[in-house]
Amino acid sequence: MIYPDYEFYRVVYGGAEDEEVIMPFIRCAADVLGSVVQNSYFSREEQNEFFRAVCAQGEFISENEGFSSVKIGDFSAEYAESGKICQRAFAILERSGLLFRGNVEVIA
Repeated sequence: MIYPDYEFYRVVYGGAEDEEVIMPFIRCAADVLGSVVQNSYFSREEQNEFFRAVCAQGEFISENEGFSSVKIGDFSAEYAESGKICQRAFAILERSGLLFRGNVEVIA
């Protein structure tokens, strides 16, 4: 699946993370959102909206799924929400008409 480059993330989307930090999450977000869009052929405007949604999802993953489990001393936790779409990405895709209307689970 196509995904935005770092320049798009910083300049168009307005993201603030460093390239080496955010880009792995951007690539992952493109895979997640690629499965819920209407098609894989976008007009330039649709591609920009998809890229904005990918950036939003990438930041969401970075903030919420940067780890799948953690153990500190006797405390351990796992994060089991992988593959779900954040509200902001969902809203961008829905508003632009790119969202597939099948079974999509959104994280509040």
